[in-house]
Amino acid sequence: MRRRKKLFKSDISIQSPVNKRMTLLMKLIVAERLFFLKKYEESREKFKEILKEKVSKRIYLNVLYRLAQIDDKIGDVSSSKDKYKKILDEGNKLWIAEKSKEHLSQMLDVLE
Repeated sequence: MRRRKKLFKSDISIQSPVNKRMTLLMKLIVAERLFFLKKYEESREKFKEILKEKVSKRIYLNVLYRLAQIDDKIGDVSSSKDKYKKILDEGNKLWIAEKSKEHLSQMLDVLE
């Protein structure tokens, strides 16, 4: 874990993105890192910033999925359920739509 922190602080965080795609990827890395460090509120803010940008549908759905997971972690079941439903509706046959379907199914099982 220390090696990863050092790598992030010394190598990744000081790299200057050279184009819009790299800038977006750096923002995603930072938001994901905060999520895995269990800094959910900070991570949520970073992901919401990403949603304000023009991103592909796949990235949009991935960010929405992570936001739904954050909602789950902090106990906002209603909001997470809405996000999972939206992913399921828009995701077609993407793996993320299947994962959202699983989460919704588990939520319904808990409620019954």
